[in-house]
Amino acid sequence: MGSLAIWAQKRDMNIQKAETEVHVNFFIDYNRKDKPMLDFGLKVKNVDELSAIYLYIPYTLPECVIQDLGEILSNKKEVLNALFNENFEVKNINIPKYSEVQKEEHTAFYIYSLDVAHDIDLSFDYDGTILKIIPGNLPEKVQNADIYYRFRITDRVLENIKVNIKQKDAVLLSTVVRQSFIDFRFNDYKSLNQSLLELINDKENVPVKLSKLHFLLVTRADVNVDSAEAHTERALETDIWGQYFNNMSKPLMVANHWKRKPKAGEYVDNAIIYVKFRENICSWGTICTYLLALGALSIIFNLLTEAICQLF
Repeated sequence: MGSLAIWAQKRDMNIQKAETEVHVNFFIDYNRKDKPMLDFGLKVKNVDELSAIYLYIPYTLPECVIQDLGEILSNKKEVLNALFNENFEVKNINIPKYSEVQKEEHTAFYIYSLDVAHDIDLSFDYDGTILKIIPGNLPEKVQNADIYYRFRITDRVLENIKVNIKQKDAVLLSTVVRQSFIDFRFNDYKSLNQSLLELINDKENVPVKLSKLHFLLVTRADVNVDSAEAHTERALETDIWGQYFNNMSKPLMVANHWKRKPKAGEYVDNAIIYVKFRENICSWGTICTYLLALGALSIIFNLLTEAICQLF
């Protein structure tokens, strides 16, 4: 895949930077019949200083595939805590679309539930989609606090994120082995379109510094995931994560987690994470294919044997 990228438009020309913590979750092979899902979480500081937040996605996406997840997190505390691996409390503050997240009775951040039709604009250029989040005017209570946006993209085009590796020796294997990889990139400027970089560096815009970056890759437990970069793995609890994913019952799903957390006072410049998959495929179609091949070989062998016997 090409690189994702984030930047912002500033309200005040004196602003030098914006800051956010980024969460990217990719759900592949959740169910062979289901579409892949790509979730984004942005915990943005000083949103009141920004007039827009931009996210470049290197695929052309229809608006109808975007779904807000803020409301789910506001109403399902157990899902919020599973995502953050924390013990948060969610408080209703009687401000439309906002919920307060507390830790030890102190405000951690506010969740904003996006109205996709009005809070998000899409434009299509640079061989991809530019998603624009419009913060609007923040209520006084939430100003100077971190605001968390979370949304999901679901579309077949996301299958292109995982690249299949063609095996020359596939016919010699006892089972069909599917190998593939993901080359996840975020703010990898050297791989971005030069005109897009020019837009990002426009004087009206401001770079968004990454305080942390989390990449969560969710796939079936029977898929072997390999990466040279250290990461953690854990099985997902069906009773909790089933509220976050539609109809999650089987097969068993595993979350693979990569984290970039710089030293105090520093930021994550970019991220490039290479992940390789290996999966054994065995279905009725595969079995029938091998049986037909075996039958054909058996017929050919019998014909050759009979021809040789007639010669002698």
